[in-house]
Amino acid sequence: MLTLKASYTVKPLEPSPTRLIYLSDFDQSVALTHAPTVYFYRPISDHLLNPIEILKNSLGKALTIFYPLAGRLQRTGRGCLEVNCNSMGALFLETESEAKIKDFGDFTPTSETRALIPSVDYNKPIDELPLLLVQVTKFSCGGISLGLGMSHVLVDGQCATHFVSEWARIARGEKPENLPFLNRTVLKLEEDDLTPPRFDHLEFGKLPMLIGQTNNFEEQKKETTVVMLKLSKEHIQKLKKEANEFPSVYTSSKPFTRYEAVTAHMWRCASKARLHEFEQLTSMGIAVDFHSQMVPPLPKHYFGNAVSQMRVTTTSGELLSKPLGYGCSKIREAIEKVTDEYVRSSLAYLKKERDLSKFRYSHVLGSTQGAFLGNPNIVITSWIGLPLCGVDFGWGKEIYMGPRTIAFDGKSFIFPSRDEDGSFDAPFRLQMLTLKASYTVKPLEPSPTGLIYLSDFDQSVALTHAPTVYFYRPISGHLLNPIEILKNSLGKALTIFYPLAGRLQRTGRGRLEVNCNSMGALFLEIESEAKISDFGDFTPTSETRALIPSVDYNKPIDELPLLLVQVTNFSCGGISLGLGISHVLVDGRCAAHFVSEWARIARGEEPENLPFLDRTVLKMEEDDLTPPRFDHLELGKPPMLIGQTNNLEEQKKETTVVMLKLSKEQIQKLKKEANEFPSVYTSSKPFTRYEAVTAHMWRCSSKARLHEIEQLTSVRIGVDFHSRMVPPLPKHYFGNAVLPMRATTTSGELLSKPLGYGCSKIREAIEKLTDEYIRSSQAYMKREKDLSKFRYSHVVGSTQGAFLGNPNIVITNWIRLPLCGVDFGWGKEIYMAPGAIAFDGKSFIFPGRDEDGSFDIPFRLQVEHMDAFKKLFYENI
Repeated sequence: MLTLKASYTVKPLEPSPTRLIYLSDFDQSVALTHAPTVYFYRPISDHLLNPIEILKNSLGKALTIFYPLAGRLQRTGRGCLEVNCNSMGALFLETESEAKIKDFGDFTPTSETRALIPSVDYNKPIDELPLLLVQVTKFSCGGISLGLGMSHVLVDGQCATHFVSEWARIARGEKPENLPFLNRTVLKLEEDDLTPPRFDHLEFGKLPMLIGQTNNFEEQKKETTVVMLKLSKEHIQKLKKEANEFPSVYTSSKPFTRYEAVTAHMWRCASKARLHEFEQLTSMGIAVDFHSQMVPPLPKHYFGNAVSQMRVTTTSGELLSKPLGYGCSKIREAIEKVTDEYVRSSLAYLKKERDLSKFRYSHVLGSTQGAFLGNPNIVITSWIGLPLCGVDFGWGKEIYMGPRTIAFDGKSFIFPSRDEDGSFDAPFRLQMLTLKASYTVKPLEPSPTGLIYLSDFDQSVALTHAPTVYFYRPISGHLLNPIEILKNSLGKALTIFYPLAGRLQRTGRGRLEVNCNSMGALFLEIESEAKISDFGDFTPTSETRALIPSVDYNKPIDELPLLLVQVTNFSCGGISLGLGISHVLVDGRCAAHFVSEWARIARGEEPENLPFLDRTVLKMEEDDLTPPRFDHLELGKPPMLIGQTNNLEEQKKETTVVMLKLSKEQIQKLKKEANEFPSVYTSSKPFTRYEAVTAHMWRCSSKARLHEIEQLTSVRIGVDFHSRMVPPLPKHYFGNAVLPMRATTTSGELLSKPLGYGCSKIREAIEKLTDEYIRSSQAYMKREKDLSKFRYSHVVGSTQGAFLGNPNIVITNWIRLPLCGVDFGWGKEIYMAPGAIAFDGKSFIFPGRDEDGSFDIPFRLQVEHMDAFKKLFYENI
């Protein structure tokens, strides 16, 4: 979405103290990452104001006062840190976006809003990471956003607001008003103070886990989503009134607050939505400010973490069976526990710990650092009393301010809404779906046992499951039970396609085989509060990926099902069928064959096209030492960006997915343009729709990525070779019969020559695939000691295998595959699509759902290139 215009390092404008600053144990035990917030501002009416220069200059002045933020962290002992005040400065980015502020809707924290704040690589040495990250983004509407990432080790919410407030004051040309108190040793116990802790401090212990679980690995892997909850003043008052209806039993001397009432309500709702058992222990984490609780109180503008992370625990049964006031009373108990004595006991407790790093969590979505704080628990941070809003740098107050990342399941913030009408905004991240039942579906009849050979074409594809999802309208026949129909028919289908009910096992040289042991397929029944309409244009996002089962690829491979099935019932009455089929066993053609036969059986018909399961037709004899006849560059390393020796930096960059749509007319226009130079570029046949669209995407990607003229770039395409072999493979051969070919040229050639040139490079790669070439590929792979290096992954963010992104793209052709029109007895799907687009530069092309000759094209690209790509893609067509 963004274009980087400039990157600066902003240092203190005047010399500042160079020294090491002690960090208290409360600083040591928070997130090591940056707490991300963003402010949105209307278009600046005064054209003489230059927000970039104003913000940079005033930041330099502010850092002279708040100079620890210009330093770097460094490690000491016990997993502890200190600040080296070396004036290395803050990172300041200037970016531009084609988006408008209104495109962010209700400002729900998503990957798009997170892109408005700089990202850093937390794998780098900690002394290389800036403690303050700033990004100013100019939108096409004239408005701007100011994205901030502040090291949580240095600041809590109160300190962050203090810094931003003083920075804004300086930007307006005023004198700083409230200087920070920087001496954190006021929270340091003397070295010889051996006073033991006076309390148990359960907040530092292990959190409750779901009954029956010994770890949280499965919960951590589940897909989550964020919703922006909004509570009006009337809603809040109603909850507060309900909470205080039982004062004699639950309240202390003061009535429960708005925060306590809303938080207890969210806790109850989360427990109920998660379908907790009555005896399930559940906790809520709350941050309690202790500035004024200490004796004497901390200095007013103490600049450091002064918050105790308290925990409230009860059973879900108690929480849900008792009135709202009960939950509030548990929260009040935790808040009132934080006294001077308790804070000093916390310091004594932390002082005894050998390694404080274990208490840290992360603001990075998907991170597994620290304890898992999600299901059956929640964490709700109150920003209600913090002066976070109304920040004026000289062009008026923001129109909205909020957190930009809700990092983990069960996490929320509560803060006043932008209308200043007594309402609250509460962005909340939660697991998307409710598991109703989990089954193992095995072949209904005894099927052959034994080991099945896998060809080298099977061995060199993704080890993961290829994810697809089908959406169906509400089923009108109430006598139809889709779960039972799908389960029973799947059992019959697996009797025929029995390798899918087996498990992989390893042999030698990184190779695999199938153990036909009828261990069965995983089948999940899920319920969702979402409606099918919520999925919009069905762009493959984390929400759609959650409609397909996930497995732990760290487990032994012989424990992983080869077929994953998930039926999700939506609140609108519609359903989705999510499939994950091991790519080692099937290519797209085989997957379509299996699903088609399964649907036929579900409709009560006899199977029509039995699979050909003998993969030894693609096996070379052991004593066949024929060398490869070709170089097979497609099996080598893809091009890298000029000047890079590896792709690590590119792999870490944030990506996003867009659903591109081309009408029949736009496709014909591209095809016509591609074929305008037949004498130079075409072979005997005109270029196809796929070749024209793929070449167009290749050109747009290179241009959007700002490649140098000499930059080598490739497009990877899967070429089916069933009919290219002599003799052809059996019609219903059940195995991978696709070779990923690569077309390569320079970006300069690709962009300076007509569209037909790119098509010709693609056509060359396709036509190269003859029987001789395929057998040469077999000879090439037979000589390889380990085929696992060729494998990639369908898991977003995976680094397995070669990096296939910038400067390259991968486009899979589903145009002629019979993947659509699958009727299990309640009509054809309303939409079918891949469930994930796993990496930068990856795309699929398939017919639009209206069957009008249009194409749908989901495409993942680095965030910084996406706006430019979309503009180029639709330009002149």
